[in-house]
Amino acid sequence: MRFLGWLRGPGPKDLPPVAPRRIVHAPTEPSHAISRGSASGDRRKEISNRFTYHPPTERQIKRYGSLRTRGKELAFLIDEICPDSPEKETALVRLDEVIMHANASIARHEGS
Repeated sequence: MRFLGWLRGPGPKDLPPVAPRRIVHAPTEPSHAISRGSASGDRRKEISNRFTYHPPTERQIKRYGSLRTRGKELAFLIDEICPDSPEKETALVRLDEVIMHANASIARHEGS
């Protein structure tokens, strides 16, 4: 089998040394996301706001409905014109997330 060594290509000893690369990662959270570290007063307030029930007002209920209606229209359009694929499923899931976060924005930050 020694004669098949040329199929494997050069071994580690035959390759020139490569300098290690420094990988720089872009931030994965938006700048307004909860910061890490000690629980400052602002952070505690934000955490409390995220996990507090915010009963909707009549005006908010109408706006939630408007967002859901438009989201449903777009979801039907995506379902109609896009071929069945993982990307189509991802688009529908992300649209669901968009509507959820838009509604959460109204609930959590109305009037603030």
